[in-house]
This record gives sequence, structure tokens and C-alpha cells, in this order.
Amino acid sequence: NLTSKGELPAIPDCLMAWNEIMAQEAHEIHGVPQDHIKVVGGPQYETYRKASQRLARSTFLERLNINPESKIISFAANAAWMYPGEEKVVNTIVEAISSGYFGNATLLLRLHPSHERTEFYKDKYRESKLVRLDEPDAGFAAEGVRSIGTNQQICEFVEFLTYSDVIINLASTVTLDAICFDTPVICLGFNSSSDGSERYGNQNHFLVNHFRPIVVSDAVYLPASEGELLRNILSALETNSNKSTERRELANKMIPNLKTGEIIAETIVNFLEAKNSVGGP
Repeated sequence: NLTSKGELPAIPDCLMAWNEIMAQEAHEIHGVPQDHIKVVGGPQYETYRKASQRLARSTFLERLNINPESKIISFAANAAWMYPGEEKVVNTIVEAISSGYFGNATLLLRLHPSHERTEFYKDKYRESKLVRLDEPDAGFAAEGVRSIGTNQQICEFVEFLTYSDVIINLASTVTLDAICFDTPVICLGFNSSSDGSERYGNQNHFLVNHFRPIVVSDAVYLPASEGELLRNILSALETNSNKSTERRELANKMIPNLKTGEIIAETIVNFLEAKNSVGGP
């Protein structure tokens, strides 16, 4: 997040970036010389793409006990402080499913890996016929300092990204994770909190530089109300090719399909060899 996390404490001799957009941000905002920057792709996306090649939809459906004929509306939960009105939004989707608004559909609720609201969802929806719960381990917590998720957990996450018919989130990296597999994405542009809080979950949240490339791409839906959210879900389910061209273009810009591991290793070796050749440390 080169646009929002403050200045770099020092100018690196070698900086590896996901994409050309980040490379430009590093140069223009932080003053990193362009010849110090190498675009390598996002390491996790190389892993995700490889994992997807050995996964089967039938295994995913069996694991979560989802009817093969059901459309899968997935929701990536947030911490309560981040999006206080989330429970109301989830309930609105469940009610729409119950009414038959989407036809035969199931809500797949991917629980937040480290927040107390997880227990609320477990208590409320554990026995629901309309909702399935997908619980990641703590390795998926954004603030985590533990080991990353296990290989099994990573595969289950890739299943979630690949086999969902639409994925709803606030404005997290899940947006890029989903477009990696051309899955329709909805980012919530409103807050239904009963306390009237508007700090998070409004359209202004998407105007920050960090999220700007996604907004201007028109690759994701940005509903400004619950009614618009339901219409966007229905549109994605009925025609999942909507915005597909835009999603693929955004993926090429933000998470290019590169041999990231090899490029990183090669970049480090070349950098060290160049430093040694001129008597550097």
C-alpha cells in the first residue's frame, strides 16, 4: 500500500513490486529510482493459480454440503470495527434468498479469521439451510504475524474464489483474489449500521488512491444501497460474463500472470552479483 502507509524509512537499492502501477507509485511518491525497481508479480497469485489446476468443483460442493444446482453467493466477512453494519447486509441477502429472488441460491459466508463476530455468525447460521459457513485459519488474518495458512486452507480459499458465482466484500484484497479467476465481484459502497456510522462502507472509501485503479476499471460492482446490492447480485448470477473483459484487463494490470518465484530469485541474484562486481557489501 505505497499510497497510504507513510514514507519508506530508506530508499532501497532493489525494490520488487507487484505491477507497473505500484512501480510508478514507488518512483513518484517515494522517490525510488526507476532502475532500482523490478516488477515481479504477486507471489501469492502464482500459488493460487497453480493450486486451481488441481481442484475440483465437486470436492468444494461436497465439503460445504452445497447443492450442485445452487448458485453460490459468497460474502467475505469483515471485522466489526471495519464494517459495523455487516450483519444487517448479510440478513438482507439471506431474506432475498429465502424469498426466491435469486432462484435456487446459497449464501456462502467466509468468516473473518480473527474477530469475535465469527461466533455470532456461527450461532445464527450453523443450522441454516440457506447459509454455509467457510472458516479460514488465523494464517489468513491481515494483521497476523503467525505462519501463513496451511496448504489445505490455501486450496480451500482458491476453491472459494474459483467456484463462487459472485463474491461480495468491502474493499479488501479479496477483490483482486476473485478477479484472478474472473469471478464477479461486488464491493459494498454503503453502511447499514443502526448507529448511522459512515466512517467505513461508503463511496468515499473507494476514492483513495490505493483503490482508485479498481474503481476506474469498472471491473467491480459498487452498490450504494441494499436494493442496488441485490440487483447487482442478480445481474452477476444471470450473466456472469458481465464485466468479464474489464476483470481480465484489471487482472493483467494489477496481478500479472508471471513466473514470480523465478523472477524474484533471478532479481536477487543479479542484484547481488552487480553489487559484488563493484566491491559492494
